[in-house]
Amino acid sequence: RRAIERLRVLGTGRVLLVGALAQLARWLERKGKEYDPEALKLLLEAEQALNESLEATRDGEARSDPSHEIGSVGGAAIPVQDVRARLREIQEEKIAAEGDPERLARLEIEETSSQRLVEASRAQVLKSVELKREIALLYLKLDRCEDSLQYLLHCEYLERWLHGSQSANVGRILKALGTVHLSMQSFDKAEHCLRQALRIFESDHPPNNTVIRDIRAKLSSIVGDN
Repeated sequence: RRAIERLRVLGTGRVLLVGALAQLARWLERKGKEYDPEALKLLLEAEQALNESLEATRDGEARSDPSHEIGSVGGAAIPVQDVRARLREIQEEKIAAEGDPERLARLEIEETSSQRLVEASRAQVLKSVELKREIALLYLKLDRCEDSLQYLLHCEYLERWLHGSQSANVGRILKALGTVHLSMQSFDKAEHCLRQALRIFESDHPPNNTVIRDIRAKLSSIVGDN
């Protein structure tokens, strides 16, 4: 805690601050449920510090490089201009989506995440996904399902760019999304996410049988509830 306070006072070393905040949050979470709100507060501060670090480097040399790569799908690099092209498409799709609040909300999430991909380095995006995932899971533990859902949707989009739509990383996020939808009793959405996750993990080599069994159990519970 003293090291964190010193980093806060100095206002520099944001990367160190992000790591220290996240480490302390994980330690608090392991101590028990009563410490979860404080852990969440620290993770949100870590996310803010990471965003400030991104802002500080936005105009750096790497950001001005039109061939800048932010991830890979199937071993192929993703150039940042592809993301910029998608941003232009999103603007057109948002106009067409007027009157469809759910579609518009998803496009706005994709737009925010796409902008983050353009501005950030791969390392920053990976750290951002890690923090967002931890924040989402803590929100779920605190029964703040809507907040958890929003963070997981950001994670899903970023993981697809970074690792590909059929990656185990995306499968884990889809499984988490299914769990949140179950908590919200949105059974159709939960089943959709869980079946997507199941397909990913069943095709993985070697298959993760523990995860597969857990997903199948959740799908069975949906059938039972309905």
